[in-house]
Amino acid sequence: MEFRKLYMTNSAGFEIDSIYPVHQEKGILYKVFPFLQDLRDKDGLVPMSDLSEKFDFFDGFLINMGYLKSKDTPYTIMFHQYFRRSYSAFNNFNPYIVNLLGDLYINDKILDFLIALDEDSIMQTKDWHQYHEREYWYGPKFNHNIPHNKQEVTKYTSSFIEKCANGSAFTEYYWKQKKDGSFQLEIEELTEIEHPNIEQSFGCRYIHSLYDKDNESFNHIDGSTRIYDSNQYQSRFYNSIDNYPNRNAKYKKLFRVDGKLSLDIWKTIIQGYLYHNESVNQYFNED
Repeated sequence: MEFRKLYMTNSAGFEIDSIYPVHQEKGILYKVFPFLQDLRDKDGLVPMSDLSEKFDFFDGFLINMGYLKSKDTPYTIMFHQYFRRSYSAFNNFNPYIVNLLGDLYINDKILDFLIALDEDSIMQTKDWHQYHEREYWYGPKFNHNIPHNKQEVTKYTSSFIEKCANGSAFTEYYWKQKKDGSFQLEIEELTEIEHPNIEQSFGCRYIHSLYDKDNESFNHIDGSTRIYDSNQYQSRFYNSIDNYPNRNAKYKKLFRVDGKLSLDIWKTIIQGYLYHNESVNQYFNED
């Protein structure tokens, strides 16, 4: 059998690969483990109690309970693809229901449950590794005491409505303390589609701001558009704002405000420039 990663192209034209190398073939599960065919009920479900006689979970990692390693062969089977996010082979399993059922079963809180298996995919156990998939957003929330904001990236993935309305993919917020002691915030809204009005490139709204710790106020904010060609954007899309290795994108500044700014006015400017971006109010802990 040939085990290889699966590849697909997303709406922005970038390749995405599957988590593990797999072998996909119609009915491969029953060719390798023919006894499983006889364990199915009328709905095609297999009792977990029967599976546990021949298969184990991976070292108790609940996040990976969608995978079952064979006790007697070098292969691993998996739950049905429709348990994955968006029903896609390129995503992790829905951790809530998969982990819930597995946890209840392992801790003897339910006697048994029946599960649908992926009949057309199989993988080698040696290729398995612990894998974590982030949720809709990750990273620290905004702290109104500005110097206490963690110097990390916070990322919000756009909702389905946002993606349809303005093509946004995600927004990143990044705090950093500069050598002069001031605190810098960078915000960039990444898009999923090329903008037809800017020469087949990707235009991203960007904000840069500075906070003066001594005066306890913001003293600068500017808004611009970063324009990436396809190669630049592929690199930017898969590198967070603090790790993006190439900053030679075209840069068009659209506004700049200097001087003492109250927190409320500062927020209003950001909300105004990144209009229709739901993550701004969420990040600022506002309705």
